[in-house]
Amino acid sequence: MPDLRVRVDTLEDTMKLLAEAQINTQAELSLLSREMKEFKDETRDNQKKMNKQWGALSNKLGTIVEDKIAPAVMPAVNRYFNREVIDFAVKVRRYLKAIDTKGEFDVIAVCEDMVFLVEAKSSPAMDNITSFHNTIERFNLLFPEYTGKKLIPIIASIYIPEELIQFCTKEGFYDLAFREWEYMDILNFEDIQLN
Repeated sequence: MPDLRVRVDTLEDTMKLLAEAQINTQAELSLLSREMKEFKDETRDNQKKMNKQWGALSNKLGTIVEDKIAPAVMPAVNRYFNREVIDFAVKVRRYLKAIDTKGEFDVIAVCEDMVFLVEAKSSPAMDNITSFHNTIERFNLLFPEYTGKKLIPIIASIYIPEELIQFCTKEGFYDLAFREWEYMDILNFEDIQLN
């Protein structure tokens, strides 16, 4: 019988160890569950903060026209084209019901014999430049009062890569951007004048 008693004691000890292990496992699972919830809450909070920051950045990029580009247009027109701007508008929307056409234009600067149409892009790309032709067509339809004036198309941004400057030059579009991060300037004026 002593052998049976040892076996029962061993079995009881094993059962106690298993019970303790189960309690420890439940405690660890409970802790892990709590940590997972905290992590999810923190992730959700961080996502909300990031969304808020992206929204603020998006709003700021939306004001690039008003903050950086619009103030540079008149000095550039005066410096490069020796013209005085007599009418100036930012974020212009127009709808002509008669032709069922509408458009929104970033900057329009009107002089005696010229009108400057400025398309602002936070990150200019090739498709922005090619679609500018459509913007110009829509502008001509919506603003027939400028028909006798020479239209000067300008792509504007904080930074325009060299390959896009070259493409704009071929298309006949001036580029207005920061020159060496100091001031807004027309980057391809001489090149277009030579064409």
